[in-house]
Amino acid sequence: MLSPVSDATLEGSFLRRQLHRAGIRGHRTVTVTGFDGDRVTGEREFGDPWSLAASGLVLVTQQSSDDTLYRELTADPEALQRNGIRGVYRIGDAVAPRLLSEAVFDGHRLARELDRPDPAVPLPYLRELAAVAPQTSSTAQVDG
Repeated sequence: MLSPVSDATLEGSFLRRQLHRAGIRGHRTVTVTGFDGDRVTGEREFGDPWSLAASGLVLVTQQSSDDTLYRELTADPEALQRNGIRGVYRIGDAVAPRLLSEAVFDGHRLARELDRPDPAVPLPYLRELAAVAPQTSSTAQVDG
């Protein structure tokens, strides 16, 4: 599936239409098993052979986190202390590759919890529960 997350934001069909107009063709439910410089080979969803003439192949696979900035900032704890910096925290993709919305939430969560004793450890989620007041005689409906 091409960008299934986009369907949840109602952008999926628009995105796929734009890619199609740009000449980008998607091949869904295909597992690539080989590339010889001229042809990509693979299997369809149920094991049927699949191939496509191609002069190049770009694989979008697992991602890795990059915490270089965090490591550089924390390499000199004395400098942090001298400058009054009490904490440097890794969030978002510096912790692990994730969706953009999850990385944004990491920043939001840290900002809300920054004044806590240990903001590196997320607090449990607070669930909002709707309270429904019981009907009273003044709000009760009267049948017909």
